[in-house]
Amino acid sequence: MNFCYNKIIKTEKFEPLKEKYHRIAQEVLGYVGPPLDPYPAFTKEDKDSANRFFKANNIEGAVACIFATSMDHKYWDKDKWVSLSEKIKKKYNKKCILFGAMGDLEYAKYLTQRSNNFINLVGKTTLTESMAYLTNCSACVSTDTAMMHFASILNIPTISLYGTNFFYSHHFGRKNVEIIFKGDYNNKTQKVPDGECKKNMQNISVEEVMTALEKQLSK
Repeated sequence: MNFCYNKIIKTEKFEPLKEKYHRIAQEVLGYVGPPLDPYPAFTKEDKDSANRFFKANNIEGAVACIFATSMDHKYWDKDKWVSLSEKIKKKYNKKCILFGAMGDLEYAKYLTQRSNNFINLVGKTTLTESMAYLTNCSACVSTDTAMMHFASILNIPTISLYGTNFFYSHHFGRKNVEIIFKGDYNNKTQKVPDGECKKNMQNISVEEVMTALEKQLSK
């Protein structure tokens, strides 16, 4: 994106990101190849680390749970994460892996104290390691944050919990993404206020997430 600072590229507000990135690459860098599908880059060492962890702990098909996000109004209810983990354990016998940064440890502690189905990797992996670990998961349930987008691009079955309406372009055409949104689907051009976003997030039920997860895992 540093290349773009000195050149203005006109984009449509709800243009699919894949098409937008391809056009930016064409106009800024002179790229003339096939359309680009942006993906997060993790190293072979990152992937090896992930493989060792899953093998050593005998974990197969875990569900990544990405609770942390950059803004308070985008969080989902803590107790709903706990309930979701227990339902995943009962229905699929799958572990739930928590990812996050050091600043998310207290939130993760609350979750792990209330469900023994969580595996806590918060603060224990780098960003690129986390991406590699995601590829060993059977699905991802996430709030609106970077890791959710990484899971989506990596074609991992992803349940995206949104309180805003910004998802219209983010996940255009991706069959591996189930979006749960409690706001006004007809209001695509107006920013959702933070208070309304927070209310929308809390209106998302555990049952809805389980239904979406079942749909993705059955494909």
